[in-house]
Amino acid sequence: MNDPDGDGKRESARPFLKGGPTEDKLSQRSGDQFDWRFIQPSRAGTMKMRISVGKWQESTIRGYATVFSEVGDRIAEKRMPVGSGTLEFTFDVKDDMRYLVRFRCDTGEGQYAVEVDYTGNPCDSCTENQICKDNRCVAKPVAKPKTRRPRRRVSKPAKPKSSAITCRVIDARGSGSGSLLTLTAGDNKGVKKGMRGSVKGRRGSSFTIIAVYPTRSKARCKLGAGKFRPNDAAVMR
Repeated sequence: MNDPDGDGKRESARPFLKGGPTEDKLSQRSGDQFDWRFIQPSRAGTMKMRISVGKWQESTIRGYATVFSEVGDRIAEKRMPVGSGTLEFTFDVKDDMRYLVRFRCDTGEGQYAVEVDYTGNPCDSCTENQICKDNRCVAKPVAKPKTRRPRRRVSKPAKPKSSAITCRVIDARGSGSGSLLTLTAGDNKGVKKGMRGSVKGRRGSSFTIIAVYPTRSKARCKLGAGKFRPNDAAVMR
């Protein structure tokens, strides 16, 4: 497949521009029949997307715009206007999910512009170890221990049980005799390198976290990649 501008595949999707419309074009004659773009919300909320064609000149594009989640769920699809016009998408988003939009041109050519408007409650993405302050998630303040009179015999306090972190498997790739998993939990949910967990419903799926990112983490698992499915639930401590 010809790909003149380098964004014709899902793997090469480019981000939408911030602070203004994203402008691009499609042309069946030149082979530029697909454009992929993505956006990753910083918190849960509602996404509104407005696509305009024929802004500069009449468009002859006959095709579709389709919205996907990064795990492959098709959220919405609409036909691109012919000549000039607009179409809109409105859909709910999660804070730990990337969303992709595919623009497809079956015949014709033309330019288009995309405007993205996002609204959401910033406090929805706070974890149990955070509070919402000035529309931002910040760490809970450490409570000062109460001063008590010493007793004759003082027992050692029990170690607090670590709370479970739940997430999903969004990718599983073969690695040696096992697999490398990509999970939808990272620094934002308190994941640490070396933590252990397992995938629900998959016997022998225990894994160890080997890398942590802001909203993602990588884990090594002895179970083969073919045993997993997108969106499998996982838990770690």
